[in-house]
Amino acid sequence: WFETIKHGILFKFNLAIAFPTFGRILNSLMLLTPWLSSRLITPSLSKKTAVFLDRDGTINYDNGYTHKFSEFKFRPYVLKGLKYLSKKKYLIFIVTNQAGIAKGKFKLTDLLKLHKQLVTYLEKRNIYISDIKFCPYHPKALIKAYKKKSGYRKPGNLMIKQIVKKWKVNIKKSFMLGDRNSDKLAAKKSNLYYEHVKDNFYNQIKKIDKKIASNY
Repeated sequence: WFETIKHGILFKFNLAIAFPTFGRILNSLMLLTPWLSSRLITPSLSKKTAVFLDRDGTINYDNGYTHKFSEFKFRPYVLKGLKYLSKKKYLIFIVTNQAGIAKGKFKLTDLLKLHKQLVTYLEKRNIYISDIKFCPYHPKALIKAYKKKSGYRKPGNLMIKQIVKKWKVNIKKSFMLGDRNSDKLAAKKSNLYYEHVKDNFYNQIKKIDKKIASNY
């Protein structure tokens, strides 16, 4: 199971079928955010350039199981870099492992709330996140419902593959940034150009953007 957000819209299907209790929680969350429906973006039929970003350690500091927006601290130049990507018409995707749910460190609802607040915060700064996907599974989970090996969990690339298919992403003109070897492997399996995130996020993505543009 994974989460999809399109400009703040939360979509949950498979989990509600497999785990009715979670389904009721998610339905309640949907009722709390009807105003977001006007922001729905339909994927374009033409192939688009995109950036795939890991979350913790890439766009924000990884302080261990971040699940509150008050604890979500952006790394240097990330906001400037994200604004650059939005101006350049990149689709921005976040793909993140969130095993803290499986390990009982925080609840599913905590993560959903954080992502909603994150999307809203960025929208106010003219930064638009097209999709967020996360994988809550872990083979050593403490919570039985999440104890399993999953191809959605990086280094698996099922989160990326679903995004590519749904959003008609042009792989050759897209790239990924992460901070772990699992990110690199997921990108490699998806034929995405990959770089380990550097200290100056803005300068790094500008250089990658120019590099990709010069190749095509």
